[in-house]
Amino acid sequence: IGLVGICVDLNHVNEALRDAERAWAIFTERQDFEKCLRLNNDRAYIYTQLGNYHQALTLYQSALTTATALGSAGQKYLGTLYTNLGFVYDALGDLRHALAYHEQAYTFFERVNEVRNMAVAETNMAMIAMTQGAYRRALHLLHRAARTYVAEQLDRDATEVNRLIADCY
Repeated sequence: IGLVGICVDLNHVNEALRDAERAWAIFTERQDFEKCLRLNNDRAYIYTQLGNYHQALTLYQSALTTATALGSAGQKYLGTLYTNLGFVYDALGDLRHALAYHEQAYTFFERVNEVRNMAVAETNMAMIAMTQGAYRRALHLLHRAARTYVAEQLDRDATEVNRLIADCY
């Protein structure tokens, strides 16, 4: 499963997608739905990298449905899936849905107390606000994210957010 995600960089997309189809059949036959979820997430990532956002969206939605059906076993995937769906909707130009998924990611990460990922979600929401020209809203979110990154000693993330703050101004 993990190798599927790097196939674009290695220029082995067709082989990876063929292997993923075979893996999908095996996982489905064995009713290993968590591996099906992970595989769909990786396949969706490939399609995102290739710019095939509609196929990526279909696979991410399938993974989200599976994660929800798995109950507690699927919960750990929700934040990532919400974030990935937000990115795909952003790439499609559907900022309303993109923002909604990034907000869901934030809510999820807040519930499980993943502070860094909360800041990532805030940054993603801020970038959408910037695209819409809502710079005050973006600045509010970016300053919150920056405080988190500084408190968590995540210097690289703090630097990137400071660059975005400068862009807002």
